[in-house]
Amino acid sequence: MKDHATRLRRERIVARKLSIAIATLIGTAGVLGEAAAQVVASGRTSTTVTPGASVTRVDTTSVVGSAAFNDFSAFNVGNGHTVNLNLPTGTSALINLIGGGRSQIDGTVNALKDGRIGGNVFFANPDGFLISSSGVMNAGSLHLSAPSRGFMDSFFLGKDQPNGIAVDLLMQGRQPIEPHSLIEVRGRLNAADSIDLRSGKIVVGNTAQLRAGVPQAEFDQMVNTTGITQAGQVVAVQGRIFLAATGDVDISGRLDAAATPDNGGQIDVTSGGRLDVHGGAVLNTRSGGGTGDAVKDGSIKLLADSANTAGTDLVSTVTSEASVNIADATLTGGDISIDARSQAIYNKSIVSLADVPIATSGSLGLADLVGDVTLGAMQTRSRASVSIGAGANIQASGTLAMKADSTAETTFSQMSLWNMLVPFSVDFLKADVDSAASVSVQAGAALRAKTLVAEAVNKATLDVSVTSISTEDNVAVGVALTSARANASVDVAAGASVNVTGDVRLAA
Repeated sequence: MKDHATRLRRERIVARKLSIAIATLIGTAGVLGEAAAQVVASGRTSTTVTPGASVTRVDTTSVVGSAAFNDFSAFNVGNGHTVNLNLPTGTSALINLIGGGRSQIDGTVNALKDGRIGGNVFFANPDGFLISSSGVMNAGSLHLSAPSRGFMDSFFLGKDQPNGIAVDLLMQGRQPIEPHSLIEVRGRLNAADSIDLRSGKIVVGNTAQLRAGVPQAEFDQMVNTTGITQAGQVVAVQGRIFLAATGDVDISGRLDAAATPDNGGQIDVTSGGRLDVHGGAVLNTRSGGGTGDAVKDGSIKLLADSANTAGTDLVSTVTSEASVNIADATLTGGDISIDARSQAIYNKSIVSLADVPIATSGSLGLADLVGDVTLGAMQTRSRASVSIGAGANIQASGTLAMKADSTAETTFSQMSLWNMLVPFSVDFLKADVDSAASVSVQAGAALRAKTLVAEAVNKATLDVSVTSISTEDNVAVGVALTSARANASVDVAAGASVNVTGDVRLAA
């Protein structure tokens, strides 16, 4: 009995030590997983991944024309790790397709051309990207997008055989977007030329920094180029940042496209609904400090553009809303445009022929007496708004233009030809359109420009016709009830600071 108890205790001790060892191993693996890179080639391209303790090298021999290709079943980079993607000699573009879920970048990704940061580099993942606060991506031009799954599935015709049409669409920025995808940036994106993000939704967090047109000296300081010999200079060509989402865009971080000392860059942001620039955000396209008459600040364009034309049923509600909301953020550039554009459109035409005779003998029910009743109800609602909040600071060395443009439109026609032996038939329709456009500048906002334009444009259109025609000795009735509401306003609060050296135009 004593020996059995002793053995039992030993087994428990051994089991406990084994469980501790397993837990320790799992914990260590988790730490290693966070620090390492998970870069896995799918086999659809001739891609070689060479992992290292802190640096992973990626090479490819899949080349068509001036473009090289990688295809990954996973692409994630842990904190403290660097992944260097090498463009083959003679190529200028590198296209990277990614599957296996959203890519998370906690470390550094460098695109290298001729041994230095460069190349026109594309990353495409239908599940989107997360660049955390420790994540960094560097390239000559950097493109991140979340194409539709169908587009990704059709991209390769076979191994090392990209679909030429798909390649062109991706490189031109015309690829279809996965509707619910997300690109979230909380770290740093650096490009010598341009940065381009396209997704269902885009979030630029308050720790994010997007820089386009980065000078060579600054590139050398910020880029982790472990094991890389600098072989020349990166030339800042354009300095352009482009964000496009089919849904909402949220910006809380810094977008900087200062470009060269004498010329500012360009920032274009487009959303398919809400475009929010939150407190603390900075958007800058001012030139980099040059002197003389040739100095020109760059442009900033913010656009919320929503359109809904889906109404086709007899009972339909068609709504659309677009808004640009700027909190206590700072926008600095040459010409700055802030636009919200919304369209809600219902358009339907019906021609019907009813030829259903009723029996001349037996009892008659209510349906027999009425013949037919057609009911229709449609509501079309559109909202467009630009709101400049208290604490917002907008400095335009050229023109500051703010515009809200709303359109609500219902066009409906129905013609019914009744050929039935019934007392009467009825067509009844109720249609409503509601459109509003507004530009508002709150007290505490500061606007400075050479020219200031603020416009609210509103269009509400209602064109409805209901016609009932009878070919028998009965009554056919067509009834339409309609209502339309339209409102446009431009409101600059008395407590707003407005400094304009040239023309001012306010219109609603």
